[in-house]
Amino acid sequence: MDNENNITEIKTRRAEENLARAIAGFEEGFASKAAKQRCLEALNNAYNYTCDLAFDEVLAQAPEDASQRAAFFDDRVDAPFDLHHVREKHAPAFPGRWERVQELVELRAQVRAADVAPAPVRDTARDALEARVTESLEQLMARRKAQFITGCALHDIFGGLPVSVNAHYVTNQFGTTFIRRFYFMDGKLTPLNMILAIMETKAREKEEG
Repeated sequence: MDNENNITEIKTRRAEENLARAIAGFEEGFASKAAKQRCLEALNNAYNYTCDLAFDEVLAQAPEDASQRAAFFDDRVDAPFDLHHVREKHAPAFPGRWERVQELVELRAQVRAADVAPAPVRDTARDALEARVTESLEQLMARRKAQFITGCALHDIFGGLPVSVNAHYVTNQFGTTFIRRFYFMDGKLTPLNMILAIMETKAREKEEG
């Protein structure tokens, strides 16, 4: 049992590491096709580990009797081999993990659609705003005593832009707990750098107007 728990922990950690790598690449922007490809590979790796974890859980629920076991597996929905083949009909293949798979699918679509261009230069103003977002989420989640929030509107922080966030606490392999965030503008997953750039442009236009 200890060995099984250890394997599960390793797979979980690998899935989180690859997702974190993909999110970081997405947020930074893609200065080259190679950077974009590395992000897609990290997403595929995160998906593969998630598939393994889901199958391990299904396997643990399978009946011991051979005939019942065969029927059990005949009735289940198999997970697609590749992330880009995942559809709504595959939800039963990921008991308890479908929400994560949907995040991977959505992030992959946005990575594929992202342009290859030099990443914007970060500055102290952007860092300060990102810190404000983090502080607001921490306070909100503490008040709700929640580990996960969905569709949290951040209009005030982002100058009236239709920005919302899905956020949840995660703990990395070093034992550090932090909030992982997915930003949406007009309901579309959007890199934070792009949202901040739009915000700055609108603020500049308002000053000039």
